[in-house]
Amino acid sequence: MTPAERNYSTTDRELLAAIHVLQKYRHHFLGRKVTIYTDYNNLTYWDSKHQLSARERNWLEILGEFDIKFEYIPGETNTVADALSRDRRYKIVWSDEWIKEIVESYKDSSEIVEIQRNKNNKIIEEEGLLFIVEPDLSKRLILVDKKHIAKILDESHAGYIGGHLGITKSYMKIRSNYFWIGLHSSIVKFIGSCDICQRSNKCKAKGFLTSLEIPQRNWMDISMDFMSLPTSKNGMDNLLVVVDRLSKMVHLMACTKEIDAVGTAKLLFNNVFRLHGLPSSIVSDRDQRFTSDLWSELMTAIGTKLKMSTPNRPQGDGQTEIYNKTIRKIMEKFQETHKENWDEHLTAVEFALNSFKQSSTKLSPFEINYGFEPTTPSNIFNIHAIKDMDIKQMIDYFQKVARDNILSSQVEQARNYNKNRKESTLKEGDEILLNRNKISDALLKYITKPAKKGPRTFFSANFL
Repeated sequence: MTPAERNYSTTDRELLAAIHVLQKYRHHFLGRKVTIYTDYNNLTYWDSKHQLSARERNWLEILGEFDIKFEYIPGETNTVADALSRDRRYKIVWSDEWIKEIVESYKDSSEIVEIQRNKNNKIIEEEGLLFIVEPDLSKRLILVDKKHIAKILDESHAGYIGGHLGITKSYMKIRSNYFWIGLHSSIVKFIGSCDICQRSNKCKAKGFLTSLEIPQRNWMDISMDFMSLPTSKNGMDNLLVVVDRLSKMVHLMACTKEIDAVGTAKLLFNNVFRLHGLPSSIVSDRDQRFTSDLWSELMTAIGTKLKMSTPNRPQGDGQTEIYNKTIRKIMEKFQETHKENWDEHLTAVEFALNSFKQSSTKLSPFEINYGFEPTTPSNIFNIHAIKDMDIKQMIDYFQKVARDNILSSQVEQARNYNKNRKESTLKEGDEILLNRNKISDALLKYITKPAKKGPRTFFSANFL
């Protein structure tokens, strides 16, 4: 067919074949009754459409010369056309050895006997092979004994052209050719034990959400994290985010990605500890900055217990992760007009974050920390005198409300988080695979490696 003819509709392509034959052998068909058998039913009424295209009207004139009738026959009975169109010299066949192995396995197979005894199954035999025919007669599947299941699974899933497809795609691929009892479950089990798939695929996280204990007062417990940003004209490309876990008040400190434990400690002393004192615990990601010996010794010296959250698990330190998303959105907007000096505008960003009411506490960080909202141009007309005793009472009241609201938020979060999760079944001595840490300066090398390394022996887990 020409390129234009390849773009014809299915009906037109089928009709084109009939037109071609009638024109080529016109001298044989003129004056005779001609019946054209087709497995494409639309040809039997193609000329009954209300509106024909110019091409179809031209074909109608050609067909008008002949006394023809299109008659539909199902595809599976159109064996004559199949014999003419399919050259057996190029037919792909199974090896005799493989066929012989399958046939031999039928002799003492209780599974095959069970399938044959089921009256609902239509079984046919061809060259010793047993096939089960689909109810709609569209396909026949080779019956396989359990002895050959592993070989078929390995070839279909892990073979050179298997592609290590997932469960659904592997099932559809195998189910189009083979049948055995428990086919789907055996595919699930095989893929679940495939070493390459375990190392490369993302596995669904297990274990239920365990929320951190709610602090009793402001700045008693803090969480911290780093966020990468574009390099400013001052050379800053990183942001240290510190959040009070009760009031949700945030402090932002610009820094560089090269900052070490000593530099981080100085930022905390100069920007957080001088305002709120030392916390009793710090929740941080498991980063080199926090786990270095120098940092641990520094925290021990000032009487701080360093808690480590689960690496790359936002549920362990979700509050700072959520803040990072909000901060990033605000910083992106600031960069529209202050792209080169975003680090000089952190005060405004910090004030904005501490002014709006949090979804978890239903209060603003300023209210929980100070008992009132700081004066701004928008609320200057709503300022009224507050006695010192009233402020103390307001702070205590806001802290209690914040704790109650955080608890309600944690319960709802846990309910949604645990809805489709299962408890971890790991026990001491099990072998596990560990997720590889991302290598930011060598991303291409990381991509070519499996997502997980190991196996390693599991001893215990300490969840927050």
